[in-house]
Amino acid sequence: MKPKLILGLALVLSGGLFGCWFAAQQLFQDYNLAIFSSPTFSQNEIWFMDGGFLDRDLILITKPIAQKPQKLANLCWFPDCGFSSAQWSKDGQIIACSVTAKAVGNRSVLVIAFDFSKNQSVMPTWMRGSGFQNVPEAEWKKQDAAIQSIIAAHGGFDDEKINDNILRIREKHPWFWQLPKF
Repeated sequence: MKPKLILGLALVLSGGLFGCWFAAQQLFQDYNLAIFSSPTFSQNEIWFMDGGFLDRDLILITKPIAQKPQKLANLCWFPDCGFSSAQWSKDGQIIACSVTAKAVGNRSVLVIAFDFSKNQSVMPTWMRGSGFQNVPEAEWKKQDAAIQSIIAAHGGFDDEKINDNILRIREKHPWFWQLPKF
């Protein structure tokens, strides 16, 4: 065989293999991404990475100005809690998320916030684990009160609330390389 024919055949085969790999990566990537900007500082963003196979993974990600995305927490831990809503403070510096928690009678409680002015999360240590089944109701209420206090110091809540319906409407199916890596 001629070297040019062999080289051409090798290029076609490697291109085909790359195409198959590329298609498989995209087909098996099951996450959607919804991005929301602060109402006063549009470069400060929160991202919701939504997906999962047997149950829902809803990962809250913050993207402060000129920084890499930071994973904060998973907001769905079936059957212990599920995402309720997210809301910015009036000054646009704080995002606070609430979940509907089994431990508090399936009511909505604020459980996590991120302060963009300090580049700091407000999250209980027990939320970093793999579930909330052993966290007493008093701890949930204490966390809710702490976040309420922070929000009050920043002028209260903005009028726009991000609930599950709004989140799903804003979701886009990104290419696999567009998803943040942690």
